[in-house]
Amino acid sequence: MRLVVLLLFVLNQSVVAQPLIDIASLNYSYHRPLKFTNNESSTLQYTNFFLTLPIKNGNNIFIINPSFDRFVFRLRQQDKHYMSGQLTLTWQHEWKNKRFKTAFIFIPKSISESKYWLQKDSYQIGGAVLQTYHPSERISYKLGIYYNSEFFGPYFLPLLGIDYRITPRWNLWGILPASLNGEYKAVINKLHFLISLKTITLSYRKDDSYYLRTNDNLLRIAADFYIKKNNVLFLETGHSVFRKFVLGTKNRNIDSQSAMSIQNSWFVRLGYTYRVRLDKL
Repeated sequence: MRLVVLLLFVLNQSVVAQPLIDIASLNYSYHRPLKFTNNESSTLQYTNFFLTLPIKNGNNIFIINPSFDRFVFRLRQQDKHYMSGQLTLTWQHEWKNKRFKTAFIFIPKSISESKYWLQKDSYQIGGAVLQTYHPSERISYKLGIYYNSEFFGPYFLPLLGIDYRITPRWNLWGILPASLNGEYKAVINKLHFLISLKTITLSYRKDDSYYLRTNDNLLRIAADFYIKKNNVLFLETGHSVFRKFVLGTKNRNIDSQSAMSIQNSWFVRLGYTYRVRLDKL
């Protein structure tokens, strides 16, 4: 109980653009089209685990967020295994005017086909700067920029976020273009429903010069079952839109890409999370 109180105190002042924070989570998702339409139709499987560890020191909060992902890509009856491990380090400073907070985020990771994971050419370096403005207790806005050294080249993304506690039962939060979430508390602290959009851009090292680039956009609905105050089981389903996978090669700074005929698909995701609510009910 003391741990939950401490986490609530620290995270309620932190960088997260949402009314909740998942301290530890393990989840699995399976993606498959209802009907295969060509020889390149595929199934996707993702397994993800992460931790969120906050430390507060005066007007500063430090967040250590290790995560691991395993991705199985089945194409033409052959499985390819990909892995990603990253350590996200966040430093957030609260200014004298407490309506303003600035977060500096550093994201080193190794991401590749499994046989090349943790090897020299599998590493990427990324980061972000995020400015938060709190005009009131119910709403905050975020503005920033994200960068990552993708295998296809430098990748920059402007960020625009919101955290809006509309009513005691309705919440809206997210950082676009990465995600946007709407939550309805059907039975408060027992059963919550969500609808969300998540976009993902990744590149995996395959060997010295080849990489796999994945662009996915997921429309999702989910149910969160609070089996105890902080222990949550969740079930999610949805469909991808405008999915694009590209096999690329970069040799002597010349980048060439070949699009793969990967279908959009339905998916289901389930998992467990240890969650701390930041909103006051």
